[in-house]
Amino acid sequence: MSDTSIDPAEVAVEPPRPGVLLRIWTHKLVFWIGLAVIAGTAAHYRFIEGATTEDVLHVALLAAVLFVEFFMLGRMSRERLEREAESQLRSRVMIDLDNFRIALSRAYYLQELERGIRDARSEILFTTATMATSGDPHQRRIVEAVREKEAAIERSGGTLIHQGIVAKLPSCLPGAVELACKTRTEVRFRAYFGYTRLRFQVTDHSFSVIGVVEGEPAFDQVKSTHRSFSVESMLLAEALRDRFNQEWEASQSVWEYLDEHIRDMLGTGPPEDSAITQEHMLRLLKADETGVTCEEIATRSAQFRRLPTEAQKRARGERNREEQG
Repeated sequence: MSDTSIDPAEVAVEPPRPGVLLRIWTHKLVFWIGLAVIAGTAAHYRFIEGATTEDVLHVALLAAVLFVEFFMLGRMSRERLEREAESQLRSRVMIDLDNFRIALSRAYYLQELERGIRDARSEILFTTATMATSGDPHQRRIVEAVREKEAAIERSGGTLIHQGIVAKLPSCLPGAVELACKTRTEVRFRAYFGYTRLRFQVTDHSFSVIGVVEGEPAFDQVKSTHRSFSVESMLLAEALRDRFNQEWEASQSVWEYLDEHIRDMLGTGPPEDSAITQEHMLRLLKADETGVTCEEIATRSAQFRRLPTEAQKRARGERNREEQG
């Protein structure tokens, strides 16, 4: 599907106002000219050629018919112009609303996601192809909103179901690991969401936030969402939930994907012989932004536990040098 975004410059110029008054006066002028011709003809027949009263009445009837026809034509033309003006106004309003939504851009989309989280009572389901960390101020607000909502629901004796499917991309790992460690969110990965333009969040079977990426989807260059729509509809929410559940069954957990990613980085050699350490992985996962620790990841990822620390790596190197010496 081609990009349907609107350039604000295209609507900066006011639409031309239809010449309603000019056309009305034109119809009036034509009417009076026609009436004058008819009156002149009637006078000619009456006074010059000695026409009868019946002839004059016949001409008067003709004038009345013409008057009604001109009047109806004027009304029809006026109504047509009013419809055109109304249509132009409606189009202008829709374009302005579209440009306003685009101008709000990604901030508006993330604010709607945050609003859905804060208004949730029992369930939040979401999909995304990009996953920022708390280094992004909007994502930080979303993480804080999740924590506050979890605490509020737990105080009331309930449990928040919060599940998300993320595009299977290494760039999404830092944000997904943070969300899985710092909240009770279940995060899974699915390659499909890197190919689709659609992202959504469904709250409590009723409220949906739909994000649509502009342009053609490309897995090697995933774009952030800058256009979104918020819809209060149980029918739409249930349809999105069904789709989510289908993809959820075919996805893999964040820790399975992290183990797979570490194995790909290690290659065929043993972990202790690799240059990759736990500290190296923490830097890749942007732990300085998220606050995620080695202990939080090691308790969940088997491949991460097998990685040596930089201290262990240095100690092993010193032992090898001593043995060689």
